[in-house]
Amino acid sequence: RSIDDIEEDEEVYDSDGMPWKVVIGQGIVKQTTLYKERLESLDEGINEVKVLYEAKYGRPFDSDEEQEEGGRLETGRGFAYQKQVYESRIDGLLKHLEEVKEMPVAKHGRTIDDIEEDEEVFDSDGMAWKVVVGKGAVEQKIQYEETLGSLNEGLSEVKQLFEAKYGHSVDDDSEPEEDAGRVEVGRGFAYQKQVY
Repeated sequence: RSIDDIEEDEEVYDSDGMPWKVVIGQGIVKQTTLYKERLESLDEGINEVKVLYEAKYGRPFDSDEEQEEGGRLETGRGFAYQKQVYESRIDGLLKHLEEVKEMPVAKHGRTIDDIEEDEEVFDSDGMAWKVVVGKGAVEQKIQYEETLGSLNEGLSEVKQLFEAKYGHSVDDDSEPEEDAGRVEVGRGFAYQKQVY
């Protein structure tokens, strides 16, 4: 069956029995939306757990208070503190990311984000580089099919030129003929394809 007939996240098996999972790229906008939806769902789950925690232990989960239970003193930092530390680390990483993104501006006068797709750029050694941006599976498939169609058109044109020059098709599987002392050797593309 065709890859287009397989549903996303469906488990399929190859001829060796190896399981594979189909994943379809959806583009950055869709991925960002799905990510935010997942975060909201997780946040709702965390809030539900907090309510259950408070109902069982009589104090909010986020509290930093010390509490004695069963003869031992328990102390914790709570969710609020952990969230604050996490956000502080993320802020630091984002700050460093901005610094790194500004490095090319100081050296080359523009950021990585300013470079257009397929634009040729040069590094400090004069080496040429080409910027390529991922486009997702659907767009890649369309581009692949267009390229394949263009190649097939070119192949057809070459076959027609061959036939016009030599009087028979490249795909002709007939036996070689003798013509005025000359022998043509070859079986043609279709025969070779069949053999291989």
